[in-house]
Amino acid sequence: MNLRLVFTAYNRPHYFAEVLDAWTRVRGFADWKPLVMLEPSDVWEQMSALAQGAGATVHLNPRRYGVLSNPWHALNTAFGDGADFAVLAEDDLLPGGQDVGEVVGPVVGGELEPQVHAPARSFSTISMSAWRAPRAM
Repeated sequence: MNLRLVFTAYNRPHYFAEVLDAWTRVRGFADWKPLVMLEPSDVWEQMSALAQGAGATVHLNPRRYGVLSNPWHALNTAFGDGADFAVLAEDDLLPGGQDVGEVVGPVVGGELEPQVHAPARSFSTISMSAWRAPRAM
């Protein structure tokens, strides 16, 4: 199964550094092929360096998509690149477990429906989204 951990990020390197540090300590982080969809800003180079330092692939958006469109663009990119399953995290969202499977395993394993929220600790929100690739009709 092709798994992706997709981050949307913009203009908050302090939060993002803490989030990436927490995620890199989660077992299985690299297996999820982390991808950062970075919005352009005056600190994009710093944000990009943080993401690359954590082993993530960085995609700099050509323009600011904003809080409503960037998550859609991020998931569309992940699934367009062949992901079967993606977890959408944010630049201020800390994982709630020590193992990626512990964080989203019930969704991947089919125990929970996709598009549900898994527990997490955050600076501004209390959940992260887990999504399955669209199925062919």
